[in-house]
Amino acid sequence: MKSLFICTTPLHSLIVERIIQLHGLAPADCTLLFFSLAGQPKRTFYFERLAPLFAERHLYETGRQRWPGNLLGARALLRGRAFDTVFLANTNHLYLQMVLSSLQFGELRTYDDGTTNLGRHTAYTDRHGVSRFRLLTSLVLGNRYPQPRLRARASRHYTIFPGLWNNTLAPLTPLPLLEERPARPTAGKCSVILGTVLAEAFEVVPPDIDERLAALASQAEGDVFYLPHPKGEASERLAGITLHSNLIAEHLILDLLDHYAEMDLYGFASCTQFVFLAEPRIRNHFLTSGKMSPALREIQQNAASAYPIDQITL
Repeated sequence: MKSLFICTTPLHSLIVERIIQLHGLAPADCTLLFFSLAGQPKRTFYFERLAPLFAERHLYETGRQRWPGNLLGARALLRGRAFDTVFLANTNHLYLQMVLSSLQFGELRTYDDGTTNLGRHTAYTDRHGVSRFRLLTSLVLGNRYPQPRLRARASRHYTIFPGLWNNTLAPLTPLPLLEERPARPTAGKCSVILGTVLAEAFEVVPPDIDERLAALASQAEGDVFYLPHPKGEASERLAGITLHSNLIAEHLILDLLDHYAEMDLYGFASCTQFVFLAEPRIRNHFLTSGKMSPALREIQQNAASAYPIDQITL
């Protein structure tokens, strides 16, 4: 069975690893297409991490060429190819839609695109973010797979958030995201503050948000670390406790749990927090402040109704 896997984030790459392990797929049968903006070292790192699982790999940097040349170039990557199954998360990604429009495939399977799959009003439930210009572009360039058609065609959806409502239309298959690690004797406590993309988290970004996070860090228990979001802004006030790494937050937290018996995890309903909702050694704290986006508030409420979560107003 020839399979095409499409990723756009490091989180996607972790899910793809688990799907391949679940089904025992051989590298000779797997092709990888990884979309990345230029200047994203974490994405390049995780693309290379996936390399042993694929006989054929393509890393396509969407910002290298002037639009629409980059879009047309993406469509040409696999033109005329045929695959039995395509696996993808971001059904609202125009480049991805254009690639699918240039090839043939049998079955479509989807997987979680982070917390976007946990909201009732997101890009996966309505036409949010789809402008008239994009609709016209899709028509002119022959996009055969706009968002609604992809959602309707999916035959299975792999979720890393079992027990939580999911906005997919396909039957759900629970998928444990993180590999089990042998228990190690640990002691002590640490606190981890997760960064976010402020413009996405807030309708109006509080001008003193850095000061508020710094105050939180000063009150947190144990050793304190700040993990910036890969697309977020740097924080001067938290520079002294910032961990810089090509590893994403999920892997950094696993590494910290090898050294600490317990952890307080703070974030604005980050996807990372959802991954660790059921981890007994982690106490999750959802942060709120000012005018947060309605979608983020909704996701926070949905998780708080299913798991014991502290909510803190900065």
